[in-house]
Amino acid sequence: MRLRERELDLKEEELQMTRKLKEEDELELQKQQIKNKQELENTLTMKTKRFSDALKGALIKMSSDPVEVASFFRQIDDLYRKFKVPENLRATLVKPYINDKANLLWRGWIRVWLMITNH
Repeated sequence: MRLRERELDLKEEELQMTRKLKEEDELELQKQQIKNKQELENTLTMKTKRFSDALKGALIKMSSDPVEVASFFRQIDDLYRKFKVPENLRATLVKPYINDKANLLWRGWIRVWLMITNH
């Protein structure tokens, strides 16, 4: 009888250890999933998408009227500060909103920069 009780006690301890290990494994898996999600959210692509989505409803396309250029960039600068847009994303995020003339100027400056820097 004592032997049987001892066997049952050992099996119960083994079950408890197995449950504990399973819980620890599940917790570790959850931690890893959270870490992976945070790393994904911090990639340049995801940051760009997140800030682009945030600005989408707040920005309108740049007017072709040269008088409004300064106010357009002031508005963008205010939104960048409001949304805490990182410096390295700002040029990329404004590009879809600039008018055709500004876009031509933009591409021209890029060509000049590439020639100057020997890229």
